[in-house]
Amino acid sequence: MLILMRTLCISLFLSLCVSLCATWMDYRVNPSEIFHKNGDTQWTVVFETFASWFVPGVLMIAPVAIIVLAAISRSKNPE
Repeated sequence: MLILMRTLCISLFLSLCVSLCATWMDYRVNPSEIFHKNGDTQWTVVFETFASWFVPGVLMIAPVAIIVLAAISRSKNPE
């Protein structure tokens, strides 16, 4: 159970970092002025961009993290 909690925390943290970086870069580049125009920030677009990176990130990172941490824990404590 501890391995599962660790992997979920790692997955959430990594996905959060990637999502924040990707959203920030998109916000700075501002393609087609969809993130901000005339001083107004479109927070719905910012949130949608963050969510579009975060959810798939967690879904892709979590299984890999579970496998890697399970393999590491088995190598440290062979039964």
